[in-house]
Amino acid sequence: MKKLLNSTLLMTLTLSSISIQAVAKQGQGMGGPGQESFCELTSEQVLIRTLSEKELDTLNFMREEEKLARDVYKTLYGQWNTQVFTNIAASEQKHMDKVKVFLDAYQLPDPASSEVGQFNNTVLQNLYDDLLAKGSQSKLEAFKVGAMVEEVDIFDLENAIAETDNDELKVMYTQLMQASHNHLRAFSRQIINIEGEYIAQYMSSEAVASILDRPKPDMMHGNAILLNPAGHVSEDKTCFVASINSEQDLLQNGSTIKGEDTITVTHQITANANDLNKVVDWVIVASYQAENSDQTQFFTHNADNWQAWDGQANNLPATKSAQQLLEGYTLQIFQGQLQGMPGVFSIFSGYRLDDGSIVYNRFPTVFKVSE
Repeated sequence: MKKLLNSTLLMTLTLSSISIQAVAKQGQGMGGPGQESFCELTSEQVLIRTLSEKELDTLNFMREEEKLARDVYKTLYGQWNTQVFTNIAASEQKHMDKVKVFLDAYQLPDPASSEVGQFNNTVLQNLYDDLLAKGSQSKLEAFKVGAMVEEVDIFDLENAIAETDNDELKVMYTQLMQASHNHLRAFSRQIINIEGEYIAQYMSSEAVASILDRPKPDMMHGNAILLNPAGHVSEDKTCFVASINSEQDLLQNGSTIKGEDTITVTHQITANANDLNKVVDWVIVASYQAENSDQTQFFTHNADNWQAWDGQANNLPATKSAQQLLEGYTLQIFQGQLQGMPGVFSIFSGYRLDDGSIVYNRFPTVFKVSE
């Protein structure tokens, strides 16, 4: 069992380290809950990777598609004064904000107009105009427009998830899709109250029925991984917010720094509510690949200093031991200089429970040190 735990943890760290090497060569943490209780990224915490033209086009499209939903609902609320529209319009604004985080991180111009009902994408402009014309006919038709928008959004988000290998994009799109499932349920309830049934408008009847029959999911999403003693991994609701600072400036995750720069790396952790008040050990693991080397080294931090790590879970020391897990905690990862160590660093932290399970940040905190 320990062997399996060791290999699972090492594989996670090694794959994460390998995946960011190309990113760091370009010179280029994790969130707090909002109304929908997602663990939010800021643009600085997005780990910059090379995106395909298709991925970039999808980001631009999804920004405007979420705006379409917001604008349609805001306008229909003004016409019909029904609370479901203003509630979901507020949610769609948050969805727009989530997509813009990635546009900002990749320094892409925002395609979304500040004017309600104005779109740069002509397909979306035509769709908006058609939807408003239909939704203005009656309150029932307005509800059907809302459901139609959500079906289209779910379909497009499913494609966006399938077309990218970028984990952070997949997570963001999945969060939007799960919220759209809830929106579709809300609109379909309004339609069922009037007509007695809801008939799929864009997706297949089977796909829509599957969504409507599914219980409403718990919308509290973290960005953590739970690794249990048997070596099995699962998503966890704990939230890690990473910060890399150099001379008081907040840096992009994946940035390049000079060896003589003094940097500070911290992780702010909001723990899974099920773990609160338990006694835990805090652990830190860093992978390091020296410049011009294909070998990855691993280090841990004990109570006093950094030391080489052999990858054995039973040799993973605690940087802080036997601490009660409170609602919010800031873990100091590193402060200082890394002169003479050019290469790529990838950092994970987490807490270890009594049963040996470890909860740690799903996405590494990454930076490259130059000469």
